[in-house]
Amino acid sequence: MLNSSILDTLIGLMLMYAALALVATGVTEMIGTFLRIRPKVLEFALQQVLGSNYFKQFYNNPRIATLTRKLEDESDGMKLPAYLAPSTFASTFVDVLLSKVADNDPAAARSQVKQDFGKLRDMVNAVEEPNLRYLLQTAVAKVEGQAADGAAALAAFEKELENYYNQLMERVSGWFKRKAHLITVAVGIVVCALSNADTIMMARTLSNSPEVRKALVTQAATYQDVDPSLAGVNCPTLLQKNKETPTAMSNDELQGLLKCQSALTSARMSQATTAFPIGWDNSGLPQGGLAWAMKVLGILISGLAVSLGAAFWFQAMQNLMRLTGKLPPAAAPAVVATGTGVQGPESGPAKA
Repeated sequence: MLNSSILDTLIGLMLMYAALALVATGVTEMIGTFLRIRPKVLEFALQQVLGSNYFKQFYNNPRIATLTRKLEDESDGMKLPAYLAPSTFASTFVDVLLSKVADNDPAAARSQVKQDFGKLRDMVNAVEEPNLRYLLQTAVAKVEGQAADGAAALAAFEKELENYYNQLMERVSGWFKRKAHLITVAVGIVVCALSNADTIMMARTLSNSPEVRKALVTQAATYQDVDPSLAGVNCPTLLQKNKETPTAMSNDELQGLLKCQSALTSARMSQATTAFPIGWDNSGLPQGGLAWAMKVLGILISGLAVSLGAAFWFQAMQNLMRLTGKLPPAAAPAVVATGTGVQGPESGPAKA
C-alpha cells in the first residue's frame, strides 16, 4: 500500500477541482440558457444550409412559428426553438420548397407532387443556392428511380431530408460543445478567482500540512455517489441525452435538465463538507509583483483544471486512490463520465 504525501496532495487537489467544477457547471448552464446558445447554434446551422431566402421562409412557416415565443418588442423578432424534430424539419422545408405550387396551398401542392413527382424535381432545379440545390438534387436522384409512384417518392424524399438533418445535428452538437467549453473555461477561472482557489498555494499548503492533507484524503475516501434518479425519475435519461446529443433536446427537456443538474449539484456539494484552505484573506494577500504573478498563474491552472468537469476529476481521484490502496478495487465501480461545460456530470465517483 503506497503512502506518499505527493499522491495525497494530488488527491486533495483533485477533490478541490471536482467540488469547484460542480459549481462551475451550474453557472455555465445558467449562462447558456440566458444567452440562448442552443437556439442560436441551430439557427446558424440552418441558415448556412438553407440560405437567407429559404431560411426566412422556413421560420415563417406556421409549423415553426407555433414553436416560437414572441418577444414583448415585436420588432425584435421571435425566440427561435432550441430543437426541431427531423420530421418537422423535413416536412416544413418541403412545404417551403413547394410554396410556389398551387398558390401557396401546401396540401394542394403535395397532392400535385404525389401525382407528378417531376414538379418537385423542377422546383429543386430552380433553387438558387448552389450547395442547397446540389443537396436536394442528390436526394431527388436517389429516390426518384426507386419509388413506385409520386407519393412514395415524396415520402422517401422527406426521409432523405431527415437523414441529412440528423447528420447536420451531429455537427451542430460539436459546435455547441466547443462554444460551451469556452464558456466553461471562463466560468472556471472566475469561480477559482472569486474563491482564491490557487493550485500553487493549495499544493504548498497540502505539502506542508499533514493534518489538512489527511482530512481531504479522508473526505475523498468517504465520498458517496449520488444516484441521478434521486433528483427525478427522468434525470438519468436527460443527463445521458445531454451528454450524447445536447442540441437534440426539446424546451421541456431542457427545463427538466436544469432542475436535475441543480438538484444533483446541491446533493454532491453537501457531501463535500471539508473546508478547503481557500478563500481571500487580507492578511494573506500577495506582496510584490512576483507573488501576484504566481497567484494569477495558480488561479489560471485551477480554472483550466475545473473546466474539465467534476466527473473527470472524480474518476481520476478514485483511480489514484485505488493506486494508493485507499479504496478496494472491488468496492469502486466505474463512474459514468461526461463531457464538460453546460452538459454537467451525470454521476459522482463510485461508492467507496
